[in-house]
This record gives sequence, C-alpha cells and structure tokens, in this order.
Amino acid sequence: NSYFFYSFMVTKLEDWREPVDTARQKVFDTVNAIGANLFRELCPQYPYLTNCVATVLESWVERHVPVMETRIEEAFKQEEDPFVSTNELSDEIVRVRAERFDRALNVVVKAAGEGSSKKKGAAADEELEAFKNHISQHLGQWYMANHGVSAAALIEDMRTVLTAYWRLSAKRL
Repeated sequence: NSYFFYSFMVTKLEDWREPVDTARQKVFDTVNAIGANLFRELCPQYPYLTNCVATVLESWVERHVPVMETRIEEAFKQEEDPFVSTNELSDEIVRVRAERFDRALNVVVKAAGEGSSKKKGAAADEELEAFKNHISQHLGQWYMANHGVSAAALIEDMRTVLTAYWRLSAKRL
C-alpha cells in the first residue's frame, strides 16, 4: 500500500497545481481589495492618502508574489516524493500502527483480566495460560485484520498510510 500511495501521489500531485495557483492569486487580490476598501471606509476624507495606501499595499503584494511562488514550489517538490527526503513518513506510519496496536492490546488485556482471580499454584498457572491464550487469539485476529492479505487489511493499511501522511503534511502547511 505504501507503493500504491507513492504512485498515487506522483500522478495526482500536479492536479493540485492549478487550484493552488488560483487560490494564491485570489488571496493576493483579496488582500489588495480589503486593504484599499478598508482605508477608503475609515478615512473617506483623505482620497489621495487612500490611493497611496492602495499603491503601497499593491507594491507589497507584488514583492511577495515570488516568495509565495517559491514556497508553493518547495511544497510541491517535497510532496512529489514523501518517502525520500527523510524517514518522517515511514516513522509516522510505524507510530500510527503502534498506537492502534496499543489500543487493541488494552482492549484484549482488559477483556482477559475481567475474570481473573487471586489463585495460587496450579490454578494460577492454569489461569495465566488461559490469559496468554486469550491474548494470542485476539491479537492474532487483530494482526490479520490489519496486516493480512485480505481486502479489509489492505484498506486498513491504506488508512494507516493516509493518517500518517495527513499528520505530517498538516505540520508542513
């Protein structure tokens, strides 16, 4: 699933370039419009000053267009291959899997421990063996559901990869 995700990212990333460029332009247009109109509303008695503020603001926006374009291009470059630059994505995938395993382990241990008692000797050994069997059986089911070769396991694995990617990409933006 990691390789599917990678190939999907490579093929779909360029689909976002036009909407991102459109959004960037709309942000700059909105900054210009709000700045000029705000000053015009606050100080209608100073039309020349309003025009000067609008000109300064427009100049500021024009100076920052290349900065924003560079930053956007860097983001696209980084997203082209989320696996190569660092091991962040792989590490995050492992973290997500570990979190899910911990949750499953807690549920299984809690369910297994609900019937436990303070037995001693052979009875305690028997209870411990039953506890181990319960955990093995239920975690085995969990493992196969999350890492097996079934369609459900593949979906769960893709969900894990997407969760990890989302966590990392949200930090970058």
